[in-house]
Amino acid sequence: MVLGALALAAIVLGCLTVVAVAARGPSSLSPPSHSYFFPSWLAGPLGGAWPFPSTGATLRLVFDYAVVGMYPFYLLAVRYAPRLRRRWTIAAILAVHVIFLLSPPLALTDVFNYLNYGRMEIVHGLNPYATIPALEPHGDPAYSISNWHHLLSPYGPLFTLLTFVLVPLGVATSFWIFKAALMLASLLGLLLVWRCAELLHRSPLPAVVLVGLNPAVLVWGLGGAHNDFLMVVLMMLAVYLLLSSRRRPFASALAVDVDRISPPGRLRRGARTLTGARRARSAPTPGPALGLAGHARASLALRLPALSRGPARGWGGVPALGPVEARVPGAGPVVGPTGAAAIALPPAPVVAPPASATPAHPGRPAALWPPRRVAAAATREKALQFSAGAILVAAAAIKLPAAILVPILLAVAPRRAYLLAGMATGLLGVGLASYAAFGARLPDLGVQSNLVTAVGLPNLLGAGLGLGGETVGLREVLSAVLVVAVGLSAVWARRRHGDWIVPAGTAVLVLVLTLSWQAPWYVLWLLPLAALARRPHLRVATLLLGVYVVLAFTTNIVNLRPPSTPLQQVHSRETLHLVH
Repeated sequence: MVLGALALAAIVLGCLTVVAVAARGPSSLSPPSHSYFFPSWLAGPLGGAWPFPSTGATLRLVFDYAVVGMYPFYLLAVRYAPRLRRRWTIAAILAVHVIFLLSPPLALTDVFNYLNYGRMEIVHGLNPYATIPALEPHGDPAYSISNWHHLLSPYGPLFTLLTFVLVPLGVATSFWIFKAALMLASLLGLLLVWRCAELLHRSPLPAVVLVGLNPAVLVWGLGGAHNDFLMVVLMMLAVYLLLSSRRRPFASALAVDVDRISPPGRLRRGARTLTGARRARSAPTPGPALGLAGHARASLALRLPALSRGPARGWGGVPALGPVEARVPGAGPVVGPTGAAAIALPPAPVVAPPASATPAHPGRPAALWPPRRVAAAATREKALQFSAGAILVAAAAIKLPAAILVPILLAVAPRRAYLLAGMATGLLGVGLASYAAFGARLPDLGVQSNLVTAVGLPNLLGAGLGLGGETVGLREVLSAVLVVAVGLSAVWARRRHGDWIVPAGTAVLVLVLTLSWQAPWYVLWLLPLAALARRPHLRVATLLLGVYVVLAFTTNIVNLRPPSTPLQQVHSRETLHLVH
């Protein structure tokens, strides 16, 4: 517990150091700043908080060592998370979120690209999906502190519409309102991870620690104010609704043949004990068709959950609870909807129900009439899966990577038609809104997907293979690998009898590994699913990916940049052209 508490304190102190160093003055740590431009509204409340006189190179060195130094403490916190006190952990998570809320934009200027694309449409009447920012008036206050001036907007239509709301507030106010919205989205995402862990009967505190204290996500994600938090919170909301849809408020089908448990004589004595004298006195007068043993059998069918095999596990690992069923006299054992065999009781006479209770389906035995709450639970399940489909489409309309979950969920959803209907409804709504705002233009994902990060894994792979970097052929191979991985993950999820968290996380992991344009905060896409996985393999892979990310994007610790080749120079020139 002491080591875990020390790890929490070290992470909070490291985050405070990173923000204080970046707010010290204009430097490469906060790219929107220049030697002549670092206003107080951009530096934030912690501007000038770094007490030591330092040069730009020294500040960069402190920044890199602080980020790298936080990661071992993060691993320590993950290791001792089950022993941590809940209050300490929640306080540390809230503290780091507030610290990065107060920070200037770190590492990149994407937040001002978001605002600039919104201003293009509202202020200048220019469609960001059809006009590059370089063609807007350069005197716009968002233009001078943004980049990607030769790139059409690659952001989803729903997100771009959200940026329209911020335009009347001005650039400075929009910046801080957007950072506050991202902080709330991050905290809400952690709350959803907590609730999903509870639904899956896993300890929620280790899951929240894994997601909420990752240094790469905190520094480059929250610090850089990236919209991935909006995508992930909607994605996790869809996951939560899908997991919740399999929890029903009634007992599962019993899976016991009582004839194999005890002889008939002992069973009758046990039945009389369970029913009691009061039930016998209040029961109708036994006739030749129904005696005390018949009532005892009916009571026993409802009082033996401890003898059953337990509820069958539903998809996502949530117990799929179904209605109680009993064997119909004269028929074979009944198999419940969960796949468990129902109780097989000794034969007993059957009494016809009164005329007022005649079922809508005369051929269905009275013991199998669906209760009213079974129908209500089925309606709830349909509504939740419909909503999950619509919300998943909304997540993809914020940022496209959320769409990778679509084939996996379609493969495992028990009510696929309702999930599809929700997706179709969400797609129709987003499509109509996008067409009204932007016409028939879509986000420009093609150009950005062809860009290459110098320290990205595909580029390092190409350099290691002697290709000089990532080539077009290597990119096509990696794209094929991703398609195959998603398909196999869908089949894998289907064959795991409902446990689709690990296959979904595996598909997201392959997506992150094969992207040509890699960024350190992309690990956020994978963290929630890894935190909810039953086995540790996906978490280990995620933590190793975090080690690579931290080392690759801190330039002063380990230099992973491959040697300069003609292909590397082409990649650099293409990126610089789009950025400036």
